[in-house]
Amino acid sequence: MVSFFLFVVVFIKANVFKAKNVFATALARESPLLKSLLLEIPPISPLNPAKEFSRDEAVRFRRLSGAAYCERGLGNWTCEFCDQPRELKDVTVFESEKRFVKGFVGFDGERKRAVLSFRGTEPKSFENWLENLDATHAGFPVADFEGKGRVHSGFLDAYVQIRLNLTYAIAKLSEKYGNDLSLLGDEDPSKEDAMQKDETSRNPFPIEITGHSLGGALATIAALDLESGNHGGPRKRVIQRKVDVKSVYTFGSPRVGDGVFAEIYAERLGSKTYRLTHGRDVVPSVPNTLLGFRHVPTEVYEDRNGNITIGDGSGEWKGGEDHVWRRYSVSDHLYYLGEYICGCNS
Repeated sequence: MVSFFLFVVVFIKANVFKAKNVFATALARESPLLKSLLLEIPPISPLNPAKEFSRDEAVRFRRLSGAAYCERGLGNWTCEFCDQPRELKDVTVFESEKRFVKGFVGFDGERKRAVLSFRGTEPKSFENWLENLDATHAGFPVADFEGKGRVHSGFLDAYVQIRLNLTYAIAKLSEKYGNDLSLLGDEDPSKEDAMQKDETSRNPFPIEITGHSLGGALATIAALDLESGNHGGPRKRVIQRKVDVKSVYTFGSPRVGDGVFAEIYAERLGSKTYRLTHGRDVVPSVPNTLLGFRHVPTEVYEDRNGNITIGDGSGEWKGGEDHVWRRYSVSDHLYYLGEYICGCNS
């Protein structure tokens, strides 16, 4: 009964937005004043698409995203989903009960990089979260942005709740593992003294980032936050070296920011980002583009038969999830690449 109610609400909302868009466009042709007052719809054009996609890698990140839902065994990496990698060192679990945010970060010794994963909204409260999702924008107040892009205020507030603890956890990992130059591929020990004098000139610390649902939005914000710390000149740093965001995999992520945010993200991280969508998953359709929101690239669309299609890098790619007119499925949101992504505690 609840699922049917959700379908009705989402269906009505989607068609109201479409009707408003058509009506507003028609009126704007007749009224230059009205046209100036309407929100600008983000352009739909290729940005900076990722070039390669590995289903095996996506499955690995799906497990990492699923692990963030685990209630037991996460800190010592013994949870049900804690198998890729088999060993994750120095795991820090961060959480904000106020904003229902949880995640973890640790060091993958086999791949020689940190792994950061964000939990999505718990399935039992998912429908309430979706219905209470507003569309208020807020400036993205990190590093060198200076008001260039805007993001969803609720997502930003959720990220801010755990940002300090997360940053300190990554700093500890970079101090412990980053100083081993052999880990990061530097074969010249003579450079060590010079690097000690200039903390930020040392080899960047590699990290992979993932998340499902709300966790996908937080992963997107975190990726650009960490990457933006590499710009803007000298400043007081918690993480005493640059961060190299190796890859970002999100599953069923909502739209995070406006067109400016999406374009800056695409320029810096579009070639490293895989934003997976599935079937008629309802979450990637919100917040609506009419309100100024735009997806970041690169969409990887999985249809209900498991077939994969890689997008053109536009973010709002018409060949992927966006081509599905009726996007109402909660089930498609919870299953990715053939597995129930929230199933750790079931």
